[in-house]
Amino acid sequence: MRASRSLAAVLVVLASSAAACLMLVGCGGGGDDAPDASSDGPVFRDAPGGDSGPDLGPLVCTASALAGEIGGACRGAGLQCNGNLACIREQRAPVGGSRDPILDLPDGGTESYELVDFPGNYCAPALATSGSCSTADRAACAAQCGVCVPVFSDANVCLKQCTPNASDNDICRNNYQCDVLRGACDTGCATDDECRVSREDTDMNGRIERFNVDAGTGDRLVYHPNSQATCDPDTFRCVHPGTPGAVAGDPCVFNEECEANGRCLDELRFDFPGGYCSKYRCDFEGNGCAGPGTVCNSRGVGFPSCLAGCTLGTGVTQGDPSTYLNNTQGCRTGYSCVWDGRSAAQPMNGGCLPG
Repeated sequence: MRASRSLAAVLVVLASSAAACLMLVGCGGGGDDAPDASSDGPVFRDAPGGDSGPDLGPLVCTASALAGEIGGACRGAGLQCNGNLACIREQRAPVGGSRDPILDLPDGGTESYELVDFPGNYCAPALATSGSCSTADRAACAAQCGVCVPVFSDANVCLKQCTPNASDNDICRNNYQCDVLRGACDTGCATDDECRVSREDTDMNGRIERFNVDAGTGDRLVYHPNSQATCDPDTFRCVHPGTPGAVAGDPCVFNEECEANGRCLDELRFDFPGGYCSKYRCDFEGNGCAGPGTVCNSRGVGFPSCLAGCTLGTGVTQGDPSTYLNNTQGCRTGYSCVWDGRSAAQPMNGGCLPG
């Protein structure tokens, strides 16, 4: 539920990094003056002549972050970070309340709660680019044990690298998850309410839009009263027990209609006809797909995900899409069997995806 916002609004501007911060402010298009070209500023690691410190040997990206380092808390009352890192301040935003009331709250339920982003502040390299991360952005972040993430509207930042798994948050600080798709230490959940409230298409117009209490338009936040989802204190991700017997490929509207910790790829947000139960990163130990007739495939998805399994015949030819696309064998209406990209002609060598 992270809202789009400007890095300039949350960046702590330090004297040693004023030029870089001013440059980032200018990226936001808010009318700020361009930085003075003569200003002193940090030299980024990938800039010529940027390494003016002692040779500390190769980077070690598998250690927990210390204060002042990438992914660590900002140091002292001045909220300082080491080298060229900028301090991203903790941000708090209310969810619910009189201006955006939550529907279907249980008796005694909290009418509003607070979302905390970058809890305890966060040191990170900030890039003078915005939008999708380029190859150069990713390389610049990797050189500092980071992963480029387009978190802000006016600048990309490097979040600390981590190795995601199903049981904990790896080397990330408390209150941060190791994002299962990015492999980066990012803000995690803090309360069960975050896992049980979502904005739904309450006006039934086929779009999710923010609620305007004055006009009475838009979509409402909804508390799912039967939800058993909780915030896992080890992974800082939302988890849920799921529905017994549910498997990948089942129609769904909500996550908890799927297997334990499954994800509903609903029609409105993901364009999966009738909704489709899946589970991300089924390659993790202890996170395999439930039930028979399912497969863990990346092809057509981009990362290992639980899919309804299907079978393509002997005509499958690697590199020839006409032999493995638009084939509905074993898939429900609206779905085609997509070859897994590795298996020969054998049972369950594909997964059902929209098409």
